[in-house]
Amino acid sequence: MRFDCIEDAINHVTSSEDIFALEQRDIRGVTFTTFKNGPRTLRDYLDLCLRHGDQDFLVYEDERYSFSEVHAAIQNLSKALVADFGVKPGERVGLLMRNCPEYPMLFMAIACAGAVPVFLNSWWTSLELEYAFAKCEAKLAFVDEPRSANLDPFAEALGVQQVLVRTASMEKVRSFWDIIDTRDDTALPDVKVDPDDDFCVMYTSGSSGHPKGVVLTHRSAVSAIQSWLFSIQVSNLMGWAPNPPIDDDGNAYQPCTMITTPFFHISATHAGFLLALWIGMKAVILSKWEPARAVELIDREQVSRFACVPTMSAELLEAAAAMGSTLRSLRTIDSGGAKRPASQVAEIATRVPHAMPGTGFGMTETGGPGIGMRGEPYLQNPEAAGRLQPPLMEMRIVDDEDNEVSVG
Repeated sequence: MRFDCIEDAINHVTSSEDIFALEQRDIRGVTFTTFKNGPRTLRDYLDLCLRHGDQDFLVYEDERYSFSEVHAAIQNLSKALVADFGVKPGERVGLLMRNCPEYPMLFMAIACAGAVPVFLNSWWTSLELEYAFAKCEAKLAFVDEPRSANLDPFAEALGVQQVLVRTASMEKVRSFWDIIDTRDDTALPDVKVDPDDDFCVMYTSGSSGHPKGVVLTHRSAVSAIQSWLFSIQVSNLMGWAPNPPIDDDGNAYQPCTMITTPFFHISATHAGFLLALWIGMKAVILSKWEPARAVELIDREQVSRFACVPTMSAELLEAAAAMGSTLRSLRTIDSGGAKRPASQVAEIATRVPHAMPGTGFGMTETGGPGIGMRGEPYLQNPEAAGRLQPPLMEMRIVDDEDNEVSVG
């Protein structure tokens, strides 16, 4: 089926696919359009891992974890948070470390225990961290060794207990993994979590003064993923779908995303980890951005989706050319966080013709969705920002007095 009008495609998806059915719901006194079906909380969302079983999920350097292994680890961690650390629903738990597999395992485990993970910027100084811990009131923090040193000056005064997860060289800490490996729980902690309970606190620096903590709910997280999946369906109906992950010999390979941004950013947690979990994508985790290493891993792991800021895609193309790589497995090269130059859109189309360029702009406050576009509309209009994310997003453009302004 193919549509020429995007509004017709949107209406078709909402009316024909139960997972995208809509309803009006009162949330804290405000009427919102929401998805009627699908996972209600991240506790429900976790079980989507079981669809994908023993397929690879998280890849980090030479470490590899299947969907089943990640599911079990999160269950065990969640039970340990309650039984061993005394974590209670609604309490905030800090996460402060470089990207590693334990990071998404921990934020899911915390959320599944009814508590609230606080994603702390791993680049902050000790003074900035002290400000954040004083405000968010987290008394437990999972850290790597370099970040632990930044907590030491104030941890005792604020009553923050630190649990070490990775060493300075990013090796596993055995005592942390003992928490996972010594348990064999087949269920999450017996706690009640509602869709509109707080899921996490993420910090945004998109305003003046100190970073602001943005509180997101379980419904917000799940709705963001469903919105992106909805857009994929609409793109398919409009003929804007990327090439499928099939190699030159006709063999299908597992869809695979590369997580290029820090897990304290919504592009890594939501558009990276959570989206991969639903779809069954392998997720290759970078601990830091190194263009040549990214090229090596794209070729080794057959990465099909690459999402980044525009400077990173420019560096990727440059490194690939220097290394003689065609980035043959890539099917999409998305960007966000800044405007991609029109010349780079054309360069992607020329140098990586098997990969569809895309752009997007979202906000921490919206849970990730915002505006964007991909494929032929983007190639024809590389200076444009894109279209509002359907079907939940609404947008008003106003003046300083909150009055709507006219087009132009």
